[in-house]
Amino acid sequence: MRWAGRSNCISALRVGVFSENGIVDKNSKGCGGVMRAAPAGHLAARINSGDSSNTARLAFEIGCATATITHGHPSGYYPAGVLAAVIATIVNGGTIEVAH
Repeated sequence: MRWAGRSNCISALRVGVFSENGIVDKNSKGCGGVMRAAPAGHLAARINSGDSSNTARLAFEIGCATATITHGHPSGYYPAGVLAAVIATIVNGGTIEVAH
């Protein structure tokens, strides 16, 4: 039995067709884009070196951008952005309550 998330990501990468705004031309709403969210949150925290004022926003943007590689529907990439922002906030010493 194939794992649906894995096959969706791989099939999106195989097709490799992006729209004019850089989003994969696939209307996937799956959760596979979220698997790249934690590293995106860490990256944003590192880029901003503890400056929490824009770190969550940067993390959200990076998280969404990395998820759109394989998941072109907002329901597929917005959750990745939110999780990346939460991770970045926690890495910078914030709490989950602050991150929401």
